[in-house]
Parts: sequence; C-alpha cells; structure tokens
Amino acid sequence: MKFPNNIEIQPQDVKRFDPSKVLILCAGSQGQPESGMMRIASDNDRDLHITKQDAVIFSSDPIPGNELNVYRLVDVISKRGARVFHSDISDEFHVSGHGSQQDLELLISLTKPKFVLPIGGTYRHMVAYRELARGMGYADDQIILPEDGQEVIYTKNKVTYGKKIKLSSIYVDQLTGEQVDNYIILDRQKVAEEGIVVVIAEVDSEKGTLIGTPEIITRGFNYPEKDSLSKRLVQSIQTELKQNPEKNADWTYFRKLIRQRAESLLFKEKREPLVIPVVLEV
Repeated sequence: MKFPNNIEIQPQDVKRFDPSKVLILCAGSQGQPESGMMRIASDNDRDLHITKQDAVIFSSDPIPGNELNVYRLVDVISKRGARVFHSDISDEFHVSGHGSQQDLELLISLTKPKFVLPIGGTYRHMVAYRELARGMGYADDQIILPEDGQEVIYTKNKVTYGKKIKLSSIYVDQLTGEQVDNYIILDRQKVAEEGIVVVIAEVDSEKGTLIGTPEIITRGFNYPEKDSLSKRLVQSIQTELKQNPEKNADWTYFRKLIRQRAESLLFKEKREPLVIPVVLEV
C-alpha cells in the first residue's frame, strides 16, 4: 500500500488527533503475548489505548491451533468496550493467502508442467492436490509426494526419489538464543507435567552408609504420603547397600541409586516426576 507521506504520524502524536481520523496498523492478530496488539489491549502501551469509541478489525484468520490465544485477545479488547470485527462474525475483512482449488487448476493449465509437486500444507493437503492433478490428466508417476527429508532428483525427462535424510528438531532457548539439548527439553516437559522431587540424603563419609531418613522436598508435585515414601526409600537403599557393600564409597553410584529407587517407587504409583538426588557427606 502506498500512502502520501503527510498522512503518517508517530504513536506519541495520536492523542493530538481526532480519534475518528486515525487508523492504526498493528501486529499481533494471533494473540502473541508480547505483541503490539496485546500490549495495547492490556493497556500496557505508553502511547496507544483502546476506548469504547474504537473499532478493532482482525484482518487475518486464526492459525490452526492458535484459536484460544486469538479469542483471549478478542475478549480483552471487548472488555474495554471496543467493537471487534473478526472472521467468526464477518468474512469481509480477510482474503486467504492460500490459493483455492480453482486457482491451482488455473496455475497448472497456464504453466503446463511435466510434473507437479505440492510443497506446502499437511500430507492430506498434498493428497488433495494429487487428486486435483489427476483430474487434470496427470498420471501418478507425474505427481511427486515426498515426505520430510526425502531427496527428489530431477533429470531432463523424469523425476526420481533419492536417499532419505534423517531430520531432527532443533530447539532454541528464547532468552539466550542458544541451542537447547533434547534432554533439557525432556526435563522441562517432565517438570511441567509431574513436578520435581528432591531427595536429600546424608551419608557417613567413612562407612558409606545412609544416616537417618532422607528428606524429601517436592515442587509442583502433590504427594501427601511423603513420610511413607521416605521410609520405603530407606529400606530399598539399605537393601541395595547390603548386597553391594563395595560400592558404598562411590558417590556417583550413591546418587544414581537414590534416583533409581525413588523413581521406581513413584512409578509403581503411576507418578513420574523429575527426581533430583542430593548426597551430603557427614
């Protein structure tokens, strides 16, 4: 869109104009937590505020799976008294960026390709594209439906599949931007779903034997029978130490033993929190 230069103003100047003469183009229609639209709707923006006289138009449809965030944003705006227009109540504000079936047929008829290869959408969308191409006279060997990581080799007169490349997900920390190892993701997932159990055990530094009853601290994990768990854990550890007395001085083994025994006892009760053993020499 091209606008005359003299109609653009800075956010801090909005308050100097008649609200009915101001249009704000703002990112964040998917309800992203720190987006401009969410900050304005939550009244956390320094210059822009929503009033009962305002109208907010969502010019995009919710991304599949993101509906809750969008509806939550709509609720926040509605509570401020503004009128909200979105795709659920009107189809006049959004044109899809994806071609319709007729658009795809037109593209094929104009370009007349030897082979067709859908490159977007889920596998069911690709299958639907295959059916469309079949309807236009293409044979199955002219329609390529590769899976993720599948090489496609082109020659002058044919297309063949090459080797399958193994792909893996790469996770990046939101704050540092550094790559996150898979085991960290698994730990975070376990903490989020089941919580944490910290087992603190005192061990005789000379004899390598357990002293007293381990203390159990839980976070995000509701387990009313902690005393019972502590007693059973002591019995299990002592039994193991009697059977393997030569390993008592191996602190790595001691930590591993506590974690394994605690996880085993909790697993029998269908609980799988992240268990962190802490061994103190006394």
